[in-house]
Amino acid sequence: MKRLLFAIVAASAGGSMGCFMHTHFEKNASGHVDLEKPPRAPTSKIPETPSDPGERGIVVGATATVGGGSSGLDAGKKGVFAPGFEVSFMPFSLDKSHAGTIVQETLDRSLRANVGWNYVRTWGPSDDTHTRVGPMFVEAQLTTLEQPDRFWGASIALGAAMEFRQKVPLGPQATGCFGIPLLMDGCARLTWIPREGSELIFMIGYHGFAEWVWSK
Repeated sequence: MKRLLFAIVAASAGGSMGCFMHTHFEKNASGHVDLEKPPRAPTSKIPETPSDPGERGIVVGATATVGGGSSGLDAGKKGVFAPGFEVSFMPFSLDKSHAGTIVQETLDRSLRANVGWNYVRTWGPSDDTHTRVGPMFVEAQLTTLEQPDRFWGASIALGAAMEFRQKVPLGPQATGCFGIPLLMDGCARLTWIPREGSELIFMIGYHGFAEWVWSK
């Protein structure tokens, strides 16, 4: 089971990196015409230009992370190797319709929800090396992109980590990242579980996105 979990994380890292999927639903259209409303210029021989209805959509991100650091969640400070996986959700609404991918525009100054977990291998003495599933977490993440190219960017996320093996299973978590948000970035994540300890992980995240768009 442990090997299977690690294989899933490794496959996610390779499959999600730089991957984009864009879907326009059939409801999406280039313009909007209200057939029940009289034209603004009924005597004009020039066709009336349809109005842009704008669009709504949702962007789902998949991020595979790999890194390591120091953990106090296993009865004392130990070094850890911590691959992980997270999924983000970001609904959006735009006044103007677009053709092609729009995640680069919607990601700037966006607030999205993240759900994920860390797969942690703790190393130490030969009789104390073990593998386990690390804390699960939920976060709210704010991302900004540099202008005008929207290539480099930074994000900060605040949320809660859940370690169900403990008597007090819930604690705060903070994550900060800098890099290329549409491809990969470097991050630091600090987790604290009351009565158990803290964990500081430095990691690289590999990103992929899928977006679904439809007209308002």
